[in-house]
Amino acid sequence: MEKKLTIIIPVFNEAKILNYSVTEIEKRLEKLPVKYELLFVDDGSKDDTYKVLDGISQTNKRVSFISFSRNFGKESAVFAGLENADGDACVIMDCDLQHPPEFIYQMVDLWLTGEVDVIDAVKATRGKESIFYKISSLTFNVMMNKLTSLNLKDSSDFKLLDKKVITEILKCKEKTRFFRGLSEWVGFRHKKIEFNVAERTVGTSKWSLTKLIKYSIDNIVTFSSIPLKLISFFGFFVIFLSIALIGQTVYMKLVGHAVEGFTTVIISIAFFSGTILLSLGVIGEYMSKIYEEIKGRPIYILKKSKNNENTSKSN
Repeated sequence: MEKKLTIIIPVFNEAKILNYSVTEIEKRLEKLPVKYELLFVDDGSKDDTYKVLDGISQTNKRVSFISFSRNFGKESAVFAGLENADGDACVIMDCDLQHPPEFIYQMVDLWLTGEVDVIDAVKATRGKESIFYKISSLTFNVMMNKLTSLNLKDSSDFKLLDKKVITEILKCKEKTRFFRGLSEWVGFRHKKIEFNVAERTVGTSKWSLTKLIKYSIDNIVTFSSIPLKLISFFGFFVIFLSIALIGQTVYMKLVGHAVEGFTTVIISIAFFSGTILLSLGVIGEYMSKIYEEIKGRPIYILKKSKNNENTSKSN
């Protein structure tokens, strides 16, 4: 039986490039050795993305799409794609073609050997990213590597996953989901291959400073409890330091050299007050994630779906 591949493409306000992207993907994959479909996930776009996808799917039976009722974020879009895909394997890629479609040939060839379950495309070069974005990405990767057991250096969402891996990932029901982390956490046989990030020929990046910071905090909190443990360790350190300072103060008093210094007291109060507030903020992040889990709301809501092979599923 011929294998089938589902290519999942999350989109947000990409109406201007959709026709170009579909044409380029089909042109570059015309000799792919397996049957494939394109499943677009419209993450509540404000432009005409939905209308363009609907129009394309009317004439191109290879194209299916699902559309959210509002913007739920890329992670939700990826998982919606995985839940609605019916291929024997899935590839996740960006619509702007910075993930080169022709690279899928190498992924599929490795998958068809039956020796690999997940093919991770890692960035050999990062393309024309801003200095800030490169620094932010490096900082995030270093922190994730230090705070978790996951190796996410230069990783991306550009991956091929076998159906059995997808089945296990979808068993993870937390509300704040980190696709890169979960695809590593579930295990199985991984193979990392390098690719060069292509230049964006059309459109602009949808990642803002605020989104990058929120994305980093959410994923660190989701995948690691070490920040909470660091607070405890710091608390023990402060207690030890306080005992030492009390001992020094008593000793100086007994020998007739009472410690003076209003400035020192104020600085100490300011420092420890700031530390306490920061610690409360970290604890608050974890509590907010627990609150989201307790509410039990879905991670996305479908407004419309169209599957040209009538295999669409619901969340």
